[in-house]
Amino acid sequence: MIYIDGTPYDTNKPTALFENLFADGTLTGTAGDSAGFGPENVITTSTADFWYPDTGVTNPVLDVDMGASTPANCVVVAAHDYGDVSGGFKIQYSQDGGSTFTDATDLIEPEDNSTIMVLFDEVEGDVWRFWHGTEHAHVGVIMLGVCLPFEFGIEGNRVGFRHGQKVDVMGGDTLGGQFVPQKVRKKGGAISVTFPWMRTDWVNDTMTEFEDHFNEGKPFAFAGNPAYDARDIGYCWRGQSDGELSPSYIESGIAAQMTMRISYYVGT
Repeated sequence: MIYIDGTPYDTNKPTALFENLFADGTLTGTAGDSAGFGPENVITTSTADFWYPDTGVTNPVLDVDMGASTPANCVVVAAHDYGDVSGGFKIQYSQDGGSTFTDATDLIEPEDNSTIMVLFDEVEGDVWRFWHGTEHAHVGVIMLGVCLPFEFGIEGNRVGFRHGQKVDVMGGDTLGGQFVPQKVRKKGGAISVTFPWMRTDWVNDTMTEFEDHFNEGKPFAFAGNPAYDARDIGYCWRGQSDGELSPSYIESGIAAQMTMRISYYVGT
């Protein structure tokens, strides 16, 4: 689910978040409720380990000290169960080394366990905080940073994140034509996104960090059009059979086009 908090720019454009301040600074926070559920799990990029904060702490927090004023306008939370526990969170920032904090977002209370992207007005802080509500949840991935809005839209004839999940069905057919119970194995999702027109100088300058990040198989969040479809969001990566990002020049080199094939996490 995508939440737009305030009046951030470019919310009608395809948007990626691939940087993560929580991984770039010094991370501290409320200890895990038991061994193996500590704060460090939110920056492993894995959806298979979690931070589950000490249930004796009313409002757990994660702080990241950047050592200098650092901007952010987007947070992504994946592999969580906020929907199950009716919990919530918000992002805060400090400009005085962590002595006082100001809300960067309102309290976000997800209605389900799907991947969350919150776009908010860009601000700078030297310490950033993930403030956890009173209902304790498992949180697998937290990303915070400045998002990358692509210049122009993507082709509309495509499968969205909501409909790209892969499901294997085993059994169900018999020689006599009868139906018998089947085994169903739900897997992650996979879609393709085509960018039909991008300015060459934007591709060769602004997009290069994202291109390298993608080609190295590192995870990122992507939303097709945040202002239009709040459910078109995924925690993504380049799968084993997905090719590199390879923009090709068109119109005698003044523009480029490319197709991005991605795999993504599907929660329970």
